Amino acid sequence: MKQTSWQIIYTNYSKMQKRAIEFLNREMSKYVLRELGEYKIHVLPVYKESSLTVENSAIVLSLYNDSNIIKNYIKPNEFNENGFILKVIDNPNTPESSLVLITANNEDALYRGAVYFMDDYVTKYSPMLSGKLRYRFFDGRLVPGEYKEQVLSKTRSIFAWGHAINDYRAYIDNMARLGLNQLILWNDYEPLNARDIVEYAHSYNIEVIWGFAWGWDEKRCENLTDLNDEMLEKMKISALDAYYSTWQGLGDGIYFQSFTETNMDTLNGKCIASVVTDFVNDIAGIILEKEPNLKIQFGLHALSVHKYIHEIARVDKRIEILWEDCGDFPYSYGVFNLVDEEKFKETVKFTKDIIELRGVDSKTGIVFKGHTTLDWTRFIHQKGPFILGENSNFVKEHDKYLRSSGWNTLSAGWIKNGERARLIADLALTLTNGNVNLCMAGAYDGGIFLPMALCAEIFKNPTEKFEDILERVNGREVVEYK
Repeated sequence: MKQTSWQIIYTNYSKMQKRAIEFLNREMSKYVLRELGEYKIHVLPVYKESSLTVENSAIVLSLYNDSNIIKNYIKPNEFNENGFILKVIDNPNTPESSLVLITANNEDALYRGAVYFMDDYVTKYSPMLSGKLRYRFFDGRLVPGEYKEQVLSKTRSIFAWGHAINDYRAYIDNMARLGLNQLILWNDYEPLNARDIVEYAHSYNIEVIWGFAWGWDEKRCENLTDLNDEMLEKMKISALDAYYSTWQGLGDGIYFQSFTETNMDTLNGKCIASVVTDFVNDIAGIILEKEPNLKIQFGLHALSVHKYIHEIARVDKRIEILWEDCGDFPYSYGVFNLVDEEKFKETVKFTKDIIELRGVDSKTGIVFKGHTTLDWTRFIHQKGPFILGENSNFVKEHDKYLRSSGWNTLSAGWIKNGERARLIADLALTLTNGNVNLCMAGAYDGGIFLPMALCAEIFKNPTEKFEDILERVNGREVVEYK
């Protein structure tokens, strides 16, 4: 059998299934569309499933109830409700050919199945050590086997500064490849192509949450001298005006930060935790009175409220609190050298405290760091409306090069200390039965790097051993280290 005899079989070419088929076609193209050194140009046939016998080798991709081929080889109780099953078998209709069966009960899991086949199965069974090159992988029959996914988390998000994204399509493509399903984009001004970004993200079933300031300004709370009624009223008017004039109805919800990103816990005798709770409840209450189903996320820095979290317990339960700076790694960027076990024990305890603060069934998220970030000493805020993520190749390569050494160092740190991230994620999911927003924050533009790939895998199932996650992610051809 030649590698050029492969085909893809599908049942529905729309929505996220369309994205999954496009992904398989794109990733398989480097293996099956050309024969090295020869001027032969092939295409990969993509057929809609019919009653005809499947001959030669094929990937069959479909939701379970839609495919008779899938049902011939997989029983409905063989895989998890929210996961996928990948089964590779010998094709009984054609000697030396293979059938790759990928199925699930929902489109999100089906897409992850397509990704697993190309990123993990192909990596695992590529005959690199036998002297063959990986591009010969699809020559001959594949190694039979199966893999069943178990995803324990419902929301796996990423926080990003909008103007630091150079290619929004590639960014969202990479999110989907990692199994993330919510994008939180912080902006000072509305991107002119905001609706295009939302539409593209929705094609992957990824939510878009637009972030803007409720009192967090260009100096990041460092210029605050008071929290008097006049100042709070100005902040309130500014936040409401920004929402109604710009962000209302633009995406799937809003995210905000206020005046908690400071090491002080009081200001002129006023408790920051108490003031911010009243402030947030007041503004959110006005918005939620008209839009009770709006998703609102409160980006809360634990730095200033750590000693007074009992005040934060009063935050309206309709608001999701996305906790940040809650202690040692994975809440801090300092991942490389971690030796203080007592600090980590405090971090574990504080994680438990904030999750139980408003009840384990409340809307809560935690932000994982340890990724490249922005250089705040040279940071330039947006000066006005702009076009997000449509920059030139030169800019993309320039920014990727500048961050390369950072990713190199952080990759080493995650290899050494990623177990801590796994423990925190496991605790959060266990306490909430999976109903917690696991969020990674950083500057990710330019590719898929080891720290973000490890973090995304931990988010999906932190009960898996970290060394097994590390081995699988390390083998992926798409993963970069710098």
